[in-house]
Amino acid sequence: MYLGDKVKDVIAGFEGVVVSYTKYLHNSDTVGVRSQELKDGMPQDLVWFDTPQCEVIQEKAVPCLLPLPECNITLGDLVQDTITGYKGVVIGITHWINGCVRIGIQSKDRDKDNSPAQQEWPPAGQIEVIKKVKEEKAPVRTGGPMSPPKQQANPKF
Repeated sequence: MYLGDKVKDVIAGFEGVVVSYTKYLHNSDTVGVRSQELKDGMPQDLVWFDTPQCEVIQEKAVPCLLPLPECNITLGDLVQDTITGYKGVVIGITHWINGCVRIGIQSKDRDKDNSPAQQEWPPAGQIEVIKKVKEEKAPVRTGGPMSPPKQQANPKF
């Protein structure tokens, strides 16, 4: 499923074009879908769906004219918004069909009710990485045949 694809929500039957794709830190990816139908002559609101509940009806129904920009920010990085000073962990990255990239930041701070602070979603261009998340490297597999299975010793009676 890519930006510009026409999709259908398999639960509600809602159809539209994927105009945004959000990848979250904990694998609950979502797509923003906009209907191609007008309501009272106006575009309808964007609707968000979890990716597993959408099926692609038509690939590249709307061309994505801009190449997606490179983003050196990784889910889990500790970052700071250079404009507001808001600091936190990257919990989501959203790519929009118009080329905009927004970074979801969750602070470890609490508000006066001891609830988690509000998430912020500033543009990627104003984000400074303070600390990169450690990237785990997959173990190198050399291939080849497996070792022969070991036999279990006969039980003693």
